[in-house]
Amino acid sequence: MIYANLFEEPNQPQSQTILYLGYPTHNLSYILQRKGGFVSPFFHNSAVDGLSIRKPISHDELEFYRARGDYDLPSMHAQDELIRTYFAIVHPMYPVLDRVQFAKSYRNPNSPPSLLLLQAMFMCAAAHCPLEFLTEAGFNTRHEAKRTFYRRARNLFDADFEPNRIVMIQAAFLLQFWWESPLEQKDASYWHNVSVTLAQGSGMHRSTEGSGLSINNRRLWRRIWTCIQVLSRSC
Repeated sequence: MIYANLFEEPNQPQSQTILYLGYPTHNLSYILQRKGGFVSPFFHNSAVDGLSIRKPISHDELEFYRARGDYDLPSMHAQDELIRTYFAIVHPMYPVLDRVQFAKSYRNPNSPPSLLLLQAMFMCAAAHCPLEFLTEAGFNTRHEAKRTFYRRARNLFDADFEPNRIVMIQAAFLLQFWWESPLEQKDASYWHNVSVTLAQGSGMHRSTEGSGLSINNRRLWRRIWTCIQVLSRSC
């Protein structure tokens, strides 16, 4: 019944939280039909965001994350160059983001882009952008910039800072492009496996034909899952 209460009414606007039930004969689908009379024709269903049961971040935790620097961002001038570099070099190879949607949220005070996603994007872009912009952001070397952005994103990821699972998948996919040493436990394989697990948990490996997803989300999901498959096979 907890699952049944999370589903939106069909005429409500679609949320960013998607629940994947699998086949109608799947145990969870069967139980919902028997207990609550809930019958869904889709594999992927929008959930009510307001009914999240995640524990909110306490004030002490928030202050700890801020003191550690997890919320720090470079100057807007440096951010613009990092974003430009990301979409010029990284995105054409691995289009795991919705570029139009990101452009709408970038510098939008009402619905800014995810801080976790920004840190992961900056980490990837730091490998390619001119060094002068990294120096402007306070870094002495390119490696220092990449390591700092990686650790900020990793800390936010581990803290369950981000409620949007799609953003978590995107961030995990990007974090696999960091390598510090052979002794690093959360290496590229770790982050790749995390992105695979989260993607399959959302049902990205299943066809979205006839699902409750919007056409933009269906296209985004297809691109993300294709990028995951490409890297899986190349590894």
